[in-house]
Amino acid sequence: MNLIDVTQQFKSDDDCLACLESMRWPDGIICPVSGSSHISKITRKTVNKNKRTRIYQCLEETCKQQFSATSGTIFNDSHLPLTKWFMALAPIVDAKKSISAKQLQQHLGIGSYRTAWYMAHRIRKAMVNEGSAGLQGIVEMDETYLGGKARGVGSDWQRRQKDLKQVIVGIKGRGSRIKMIHAPDAKIETLAQYIKEHVSADVKAIMTDELPAYPKALRLSGHSIDKHFTVNHSAKTYVEGNITSNGIESAFSLFKRAVIGNYHRISIKHLQRYLSEFEARCLALSLCPTRIWWLIRRDYLSRLALNFYRLLRFRRRLHHLVQEIVELGLIYLHKATISRISEIGKPSPSGSRCSRTAV
Repeated sequence: MNLIDVTQQFKSDDDCLACLESMRWPDGIICPVSGSSHISKITRKTVNKNKRTRIYQCLEETCKQQFSATSGTIFNDSHLPLTKWFMALAPIVDAKKSISAKQLQQHLGIGSYRTAWYMAHRIRKAMVNEGSAGLQGIVEMDETYLGGKARGVGSDWQRRQKDLKQVIVGIKGRGSRIKMIHAPDAKIETLAQYIKEHVSADVKAIMTDELPAYPKALRLSGHSIDKHFTVNHSAKTYVEGNITSNGIESAFSLFKRAVIGNYHRISIKHLQRYLSEFEARCLALSLCPTRIWWLIRRDYLSRLALNFYRLLRFRRRLHHLVQEIVELGLIYLHKATISRISEIGKPSPSGSRCSRTAV
């Protein structure tokens, strides 16, 4: 759904509320606190500051809670009209490299940059994926560095340049979801912790570059070293038969293009939230573009509202994306992915075999 479709279908706040109600309560409106369907609609007779319609009240004697379709969602407690929220969802979710808060402010006519920034972060919060199931099948893993460049020359120039950068660890299942983590370092213990958390014990293969920390991290996490395959990037080799980590590197490239071209600068404190946004975006690229907008927007309804001051003070890991998105992504697997599973360990067309890491 593009921006034109959004403006034509949701011309007023009442249209937006009707859509939210049908998606949140398909079997009839119920109280989000007590779960009772015994409710009444509140009709305002006088005009006041709260112009939002479709307010309901629970009639249970122990509840009496007033609520609407936006209660407990990212749209809750916002002075912006829902039409602007819905117009903001389209570019943020559909744009391949996202959109900056400044550009969002200009396009939607939002008065303050702070408001646009807050709106964008609320939407990013709803895109956080914290699926507990480990990645299966063929898994690619890599690390990258993000940050400024050291200026000047000297014996400690390389050390100072590395200290300025932030470590990002990425784990991607072929034809499945992706996990990008803002890590404190790329040491053996850190990598082993992430492998244990996000990779299933019955994974078929783990493909990495030639970083010496990976074999030890795999053993420390309890995985067999026989499942580890490497590709030697230092020798300018990026694909050996079916052995490659290009999938996770493509995700890193997409994120860095967004930082350079759209965001320009991002806070270290909020780096994980930007990474979580691109986890959902990389998954969305494999889905039908007319369906992903509806799936993610429906998932927003299960999110709790984000307090502005908590956003400034804490970096929190929040709720996971709806399971339907993952299941739909599996349907759109490329047939080549299935055939590659049976090719692990087979000689490449040039006659070279996949290289295993020595124990």
